[in-house]
Amino acid sequence: MAKTLQDTFTEQALKLFGHRGSQGYYQRLREERKLCTTQCKACEHIAFPPREFCPACFNDEVNWIEIGQGARLHAFTTQARALRFTAPDVIGVVEIPDVGFMMAPIAGRYDSLEIGQALELEVIDLDGGLVVPRFVPMDSDS
Repeated sequence: MAKTLQDTFTEQALKLFGHRGSQGYYQRLREERKLCTTQCKACEHIAFPPREFCPACFNDEVNWIEIGQGARLHAFTTQARALRFTAPDVIGVVEIPDVGFMMAPIAGRYDSLEIGQALELEVIDLDGGLVVPRFVPMDSDS
C-alpha cells in the first residue's frame, strides 16, 4: 500500500516534534538555567514548545532564544500531595510574552498570589539529573 502525503507528513512530524527540540530545551534548562525555545531563521516565528522546524513556514533552520522575561501569572490553583501534613503545591498558568501560556509550579503562598503578578524563573533540580521550571513571584517593589 502506497504512503499518502498525510502519512509522510505525520511520519516526519513524529520524527521531528519534541525529540531533539525537547532535548535542547531540557539541556539549556539544566546547564544554562534558562528557559529557551526555538525561533525560525527565515520568518522569525517563535515556537513553544521548541521545534526542529518552523510550524509557520516549515523552514528547518531555527535558532535557540531565551524566553521567560516578563512572565506574568495568568491563573493559579492548588494541588494536594499524597504525603500527609504537607502543604498543597501551587500550580499556575504563566503567560510568557511572544510565546503564550505554560503550566508550571509557582513558588509562593496561595493567599499571597495575584493575577497579573510578575514572575521570574527558578530551575528546580530533581533526582536523576531531571530539571523543571518553576516561577517565583517578584517583589511588588521592583
